Amino acid sequence: MKLTQLEIDGFRCFREKKVLAFKEGRSLCLLAENGRGKSSIADALEFWSTGDVGWTHRDGVGLGALIHLDRNDAVVEVRVDGVGVGSRNLRGRKAGPLVAGAGPLAVNFQSERLPILPHRTMAGFVNKTANDKRTELLEALGLEELSDFRRGVRSAAQKLKRLQKETIQQLLEAERAWQEELRSEALPTILEQLSRHAQLDSDLKDEADLAGWAPKSSHQQPSGNVLALAQELADADKALREAPLDLWASAVADRAAAEQRSLSVLLEAGQAVVQSSDEDRCPLCLVEQDRDQLLEQVVKRAAELAAITEKFHRAEDQIQQHQLTVNRLIRAVEGYLASGHPNLSEDESDLELSRKDLADHAKALDVARRNRSALPGAPPGIGKKILARLHRDAIAAPADIGPAMLQLSKLKGQLETMTRARALAVETNGKLDAAEAAADIADETVERAVQLALDRINEPLAAYYGLLVGQSVYSDLQLTYTEGRAGGIEFEFKWDGRHHVRPPQKIMSESELNALGLALFLARIKTDAPAWRTMVLDDVIASFDSVHQTRLVRLLNAEFGDWQVLLLTHDRQLSQTVQAEAPAWLLEKVTAWTPQEGPSFGSASMRTRLKERLDAGEPAEELGGLARQAMEEALERPVRKLGLKIRHDPNNVYSADEYRRALVDGLADGGFPRAEDSILNQLRTDGSTSNRACHFRDHEPSVSEQDLRVLLEDLEALDQLFHCDNCEKKVWQVPHKGSSRCQCQCGELSCA
Repeated sequence: MKLTQLEIDGFRCFREKKVLAFKEGRSLCLLAENGRGKSSIADALEFWSTGDVGWTHRDGVGLGALIHLDRNDAVVEVRVDGVGVGSRNLRGRKAGPLVAGAGPLAVNFQSERLPILPHRTMAGFVNKTANDKRTELLEALGLEELSDFRRGVRSAAQKLKRLQKETIQQLLEAERAWQEELRSEALPTILEQLSRHAQLDSDLKDEADLAGWAPKSSHQQPSGNVLALAQELADADKALREAPLDLWASAVADRAAAEQRSLSVLLEAGQAVVQSSDEDRCPLCLVEQDRDQLLEQVVKRAAELAAITEKFHRAEDQIQQHQLTVNRLIRAVEGYLASGHPNLSEDESDLELSRKDLADHAKALDVARRNRSALPGAPPGIGKKILARLHRDAIAAPADIGPAMLQLSKLKGQLETMTRARALAVETNGKLDAAEAAADIADETVERAVQLALDRINEPLAAYYGLLVGQSVYSDLQLTYTEGRAGGIEFEFKWDGRHHVRPPQKIMSESELNALGLALFLARIKTDAPAWRTMVLDDVIASFDSVHQTRLVRLLNAEFGDWQVLLLTHDRQLSQTVQAEAPAWLLEKVTAWTPQEGPSFGSASMRTRLKERLDAGEPAEELGGLARQAMEEALERPVRKLGLKIRHDPNNVYSADEYRRALVDGLADGGFPRAEDSILNQLRTDGSTSNRACHFRDHEPSVSEQDLRVLLEDLEALDQLFHCDNCEKKVWQVPHKGSSRCQCQCGELSCA
């Protein structure tokens, strides 16, 4: 698909509707000064193709910035050869859909992005990280979903690894507590003894029996041990109530007071400064009065806060001891609940509530310790009435099977904890294995896809880079894939055939990096084979000299001859190179620009513009300046291409006669076989004609339309003077290495 017409209305600098035509889908070189609409054209095509423009998000301005300041909306319409017309509008920050105009609108309009290389991202891919290069290439390959899946699976695997560590730690702690309870004795032996003492119907023999055991009502008999449990409850409750916390509370209060004093010092100093100032602006950064006194106060307050911090360190021992006491009481409550006391049901709800309050208090203590904040208030106790009742009931209880039942219940609880930890560890390991297996499959798929893409792209990449830079010290240029946790893509090459270099930024110049970015862009669209046969290059030769510019145009001609290239440039020399190397291209120029109208387009060739205006019937006497420019342009081109000698001018301003004399002398000295052609003498007369056209004098006849048409014919003959009829190439097509001599493709024409 190739463009035949672009219509822009209200978009960026195009306040009013402007049309840029591409006759027969031909390539176009558009010459314009900076700030005269080149990038606006590239942005318009990107917006039309995708409904978006990338830089508006990076710079944080939004799509609304694309609408001309005097307009409320914008429309971009494109006519595609053999497909039809499509338009897209922009209102506010919202882009409309691509709407079909006359003719059938192809599906590819919607699905394929127009290949555009903006000058903003000339070396963008080169400067990306290896991981970002991989991501962008995957997007170009249409593998974004696979890449996202791989990232999601890898993220899940990392979370599962952290969970695995936690579950393993929990399991180790549970197993350690289990072994401490067994005290190096065999579990079957312990279970046999406890089963006999508890008078169970059948002995417990292993972990499975213990896990399935549940005490029956006939076994829930009180024991003499209940008295000890009640006493432990009372002792633990008393210890908790008597545990000192004064040092921690004092540290919290001291810190609050010190912070308040510090704030007061700063506020008083600021108030004094503000009151003493007559300035309208804030003087706090300008006035130095009382600075020493303020500094003294700040140092004093800082020392005070440091002392309080040390006090917190000392108070932490007190907090930890208090936490141990709370945990002791919790264990005592749990032990009494598991004792099997016949009257336990009367006290069970109160004890359960006390255990919950104690657990909440323990958590609050931990938060206070970590945050160094105030304590959660007085610790909850069991209550004197409950303790008295428990003690009374314990004294009245007979002694028999209670201790064995209690020990069995404790063992069963620890076994359940350990079993849960084991199950969680197994489950986590299974999930982790599955996630890592899925990630490995995704990695392998991504790697294969990337490697296939690199295999396709590396050959044209190296070839195009070589065509752009010519002979260089860089060889074996390629994009390589590196394995790793995420994988990455990076440029790699040899320097001087000896040193591997990666990444290229280590030694390449800006021009070389730009050439690398351009070569990659061309290689990608060549290997991707999109439905589009149009590419847009927006000012991509900023760091290219004339030699590199010529190589670029020749590369586009040789490798992309069937493509339509829209080459937007501010460089007049590049426009002239296109005219010389690619005569089939259209040459346009922004001939005028105003804030009200925006850019106006016309032919970049002065000769073409002169002919168009003559054909339009404009008077010859009004075209004198254009005639002189056309002649200077036609003479300057062979002088520059052949490197002929001409006087030095820092501004490169020469008259047509100076160009003509440099051309005549240079061709004769260089042995050009057509140096005596009559057209070179005829140009002297043409120079007089162009001068008369520019400077009207009463004693000289005015210039006629016929005079200017003869001038155009002579300029065409001058162009053909350097054209080989055999190979149809210019004499400067092939420069000789190491000398100033050049020749056409077949060698029939040559000049030094």
